[in-house]
This record gives sequence, C-alpha cells and structure tokens, in this order.
Amino acid sequence: MSRQELPKALRAYPVVGRRATTGSAASWRRARAAVPDGAAATDGVGEAARVTRVAPEASAPCRAPEAQPVSAASTTITTASRRTRPSCPRPPPPRLGRVSAREQIAGLASAYDACVSVHLASLEGRTLLSVGADEPHPAASTFKVALVEALHRRGDLEEEVEVRAVLPSLDGGTFETTEDYDNDPLPWQRLGRTASLAWLAERAIVRSSNLATNLLLETVGIDAVNAVYSGTGCRVERPIQDPAAGRANVVTARGLTTVLGTVDRRVLGLMAACEDAGMAPGLPADAALAHKPGWFEGVCHDHGTVRPASGEPRVLAVLTRADLPGEQHVELLAQVAAAAWSAA
Repeated sequence: MSRQELPKALRAYPVVGRRATTGSAASWRRARAAVPDGAAATDGVGEAARVTRVAPEASAPCRAPEAQPVSAASTTITTASRRTRPSCPRPPPPRLGRVSAREQIAGLASAYDACVSVHLASLEGRTLLSVGADEPHPAASTFKVALVEALHRRGDLEEEVEVRAVLPSLDGGTFETTEDYDNDPLPWQRLGRTASLAWLAERAIVRSSNLATNLLLETVGIDAVNAVYSGTGCRVERPIQDPAAGRANVVTARGLTTVLGTVDRRVLGLMAACEDAGMAPGLPADAALAHKPGWFEGVCHDHGTVRPASGEPRVLAVLTRADLPGEQHVELLAQVAAAAWSAA
C-alpha cells in the first residue's frame, strides 16, 4: 500500500453498524462550536496496563520504538513484501456490554497481532480507561498538534516564510521533503513563494501536510515543541524525512491526552476540521470530534476530544502498531476506539 493509499483508507472507512464516514472537512466543522476552552486530561489514578502482542503460540510485551535512519530511498512506503502473505483474520466487532473494554482491547490486540495503547479520560483529567497508556510509540503525525500549539505560544502567526523543500538537517547538512511522501498538494503549489504560518498550521493539521510541518518546525524549533510535551513522556527529535541517525519522535497515549488539556482553543478548532476519518467510525455517530490521526507503515494512531450529543465529553488516544495492510490497520484503530468508548 502506497503512502497515498493509506490516507485514502483513513478518509473513507465504513464500519458495519456504524456511520460510513467520508472524512470531509465539512463533516467535522460542526465540532468547532463545541470546542472547550480547555480539556484537561492530566495523569489520573487508573492503572496503566501493558498490552502484549499475542502470537498463536506465545506472547511478548510491546517493544519500545527503535530509531531508524531515514533515507531518500526509504521514504516511499511499499508493501511488496506483503503481497503473498495471507490476509489477517478479521475479528467481529467488539461485543459491547458483554465483556469489559479492557478485555475487548486485549482480544483485538491478540486477533490482529498488534501492540495497542489506549487512554480515555474526562475533561477534568479523571482516568476512565488506561491500557498500556505509558507505552512509547512512534509519534507519526500526532506530534503536529504539539507543534502547532508551540506556534501559537510563540505568536505572530501572520508572519510569512518561504516555502521550500530543502531544509537544514540535524546532522549539519540538508535534507529534502518529498511530495510523494505528503498528503497535501497545496503547499507544494507554493514552492518558491511565501505562506503565512497560520496557513501552514492549518495544512499541517487539516490535511497533515509534511512540507508545512517541516517549515513550522524550522520556525519554532524542536525545543519549543518539547516544552509543550514537558512531563508527558512524549518527545520530538527530528523533522519528517530528516535522515539524522539515532533519533525518533515518540509519544504515549497518556501523554497525548494530557497535551489536549493544554492546547489553545484555535488548535482544537483546526483539529475539528481534520479531513481524515481516523478513529471516527468507532465513535458515536452524533459525536463532535476534534482530532489528529497519525500513520505510516506499521503504525496507525489517533487522539482527540470527543463530544457526544448525549453524555459527557472525553479525551481519547488510541495508538496501534501492527504488521497489517492499510485498510485492516484502520479497521483495527476504529474497533479499538469503539471498545474504549464503551468505558466512557
């Protein structure tokens, strides 16, 4: 599955018995009116349990993500090695109400041979469900929320910067952001011209633009993003596609929900306009969702604030690692979100 195919699966993924989601921006703009002034989700009292990857004959704990060098040759995602593999068995939807949310999630992790972490909390920070919530995972695009929050703390969002693909590398040289590893054509149409930081922030969240993200990261700096992440167990070490060796961007489910309680109202507004369906198919059809997914091969995450038409609003982070084709990985994400929401 190509880089473009996985986002397509994220934007249009139906779930039997739930809403068929197109993932359009309009479908989430209704959430703007429901964005809270602050959605605190600090460390709660719930026990953080470790989910294991269960093989047919044995089990092993989730492993911390390893830093992998990134080269130009490695940035185009392919799944040629998987074409002859049998498809992963598709488990039935979680039996909500019959078993606990924790048991449902463990069953899904076993069925998909996946590492799964979940943190669900009230806006006041009370933990409702914590499953492997402190397990480190590759950040993928989830770190873009902290990046845009750092930008808002810096101020002067109307500043114009040059749109360019070649940027300074952490190793002292340069690296190039490539269009085939991006999901948003609009910033690429501005190469050689300028764009405001506010516009780049919108593209980074709404369409997950990697080019916009790297330009913002150059502007605010890695230290400013890590200041947003302070004390959460999350960290940013390098830009997207920078081949600087030995560095990895890492997040935890608990850390991501904690950050949601600190972000500016305007950042939540951008998240409400996100065009990727992410975990939405697993949540109530009437829920207003402000979220930011993240994905690359073997990784599929989402986190955000969920405001159902009836019931209390929550913050939820679902992080998954699995050797799955894109559509099945998105299905796993939605099913875990559905199981987690049963504890809401």
